[in-house]
Amino acid sequence: MYQKAIFTLTLLFVCAFSLSAQTRLSLRFSPLLTTNRIDFNTDTLTATNDGAVPKLSLGLIADIPLTETYSFSTGLVYMPKGLSIQTAGRAGGTYNVAEEYRMQYLQIPLTFKLYTNEIQPDFKVYFQIGGAVEALLHDEPVDSDAEIITDFNLFDASVVLGAGTEYKLGASTILYGGITYYRGLLNVIDNTINLADDLEARNTVVSFDLGIKF
Repeated sequence: MYQKAIFTLTLLFVCAFSLSAQTRLSLRFSPLLTTNRIDFNTDTLTATNDGAVPKLSLGLIADIPLTETYSFSTGLVYMPKGLSIQTAGRAGGTYNVAEEYRMQYLQIPLTFKLYTNEIQPDFKVYFQIGGAVEALLHDEPVDSDAEIITDFNLFDASVVLGAGTEYKLGASTILYGGITYYRGLLNVIDNTINLADDLEARNTVVSFDLGIKF
């Protein structure tokens, strides 16, 4: 079901933006480091982030020129994330649990790119700012006996900041690389089992982007 939805959205995306001669499409491959900002602390129990989780993101990006130095950038991105949580405390005995969860999102970035003039022949620097909205496709615990989180919220949103470089190989091919920071704004947790409902976690992602634009 999710695969069909992704295919349909990708096809509509390609058809819509290929109608504009100025729009540049690109394929982007991005190794990620995903971590979380945990908000939970009581007199008897604490919950904290338990480290960063490496992932790999894939996306189809469209850059739509607005002026010679500005463009609007959007697309469809497969964005996997992880939540690694450590709980500790004393509530009817010692309680110490570490769990990890996998989440898969379909992301739509909505950002603006500012390009510098060429600092070397065919070589430019860009800066990126904006946001992203995401829909949850799938979630699961790494271990089947997970006892903290039962459900995740269906949507997330992030502030996006990035920078990188572009190198023009020919008349219609551009290679680019950069780093992008995603700061999640929404609590991704919907329901928990053994913790109070006020447990909150927000995603933070650092993305190392490599792409080819055509």
